[in-house]
Amino acid sequence: MTDILKFWNSFYENKTTPWDLASYAEPFKTYLDSPYCIKSGHVGVIGCGNGHECDLLIDYNFTVTGIDFANQAIQNTQNKFKNKGVLNERGFTLQEDFFKLDLENYFDVILEHTFFCAINPKLRYDYVRKIVQMLKPDGYLIALWWIMDKEDGPPYGVTQSQIFKYFAKNFNIELAYVPNNSHKTRFNSELFTVMRLTDKTI
Repeated sequence: MTDILKFWNSFYENKTTPWDLASYAEPFKTYLDSPYCIKSGHVGVIGCGNGHECDLLIDYNFTVTGIDFANQAIQNTQNKFKNKGVLNERGFTLQEDFFKLDLENYFDVILEHTFFCAINPKLRYDYVRKIVQMLKPDGYLIALWWIMDKEDGPPYGVTQSQIFKYFAKNFNIELAYVPNNSHKTRFNSELFTVMRLTDKTI
């Protein structure tokens, strides 16, 4: 087990996951209930953690793959799928390092929540390239970004303008707003976006 895997797995084994909200983030449900929502498809939830958003997406009839490289996170997500009776039918898991994934044109949608802020900022353009690779043409990145002014991490800070810069070449930003129902610990420090992939050039 690598040092970075040990680092993240220890949080789940010790049940000390301070980023975890103990439920899905409300802005995702708001979007799913809106007329703007994508209504079907295969969603990849990167850095799925305890699987709260995976669980929510199953309720909205999506096919969902939860991706994380922490073993306990994957087990927790699998348990949620089992409880819904969808494991290996509509609910799947993949224990893998995101940056080593070899999935080309695989997902209709990728969901981002507190994964981007957990990675070293030096890897951010690699993150964008991997998202572009994994999405089908005209696929969507649906994200709840944690906006903060913080150089050390994780979590590492990022600004709204930086996010737009990272994705400008490959994506059209179709929706972007500050949610009014963020968790109290992140109120006015989140940005919700829906981006459509328009350029597969990496």
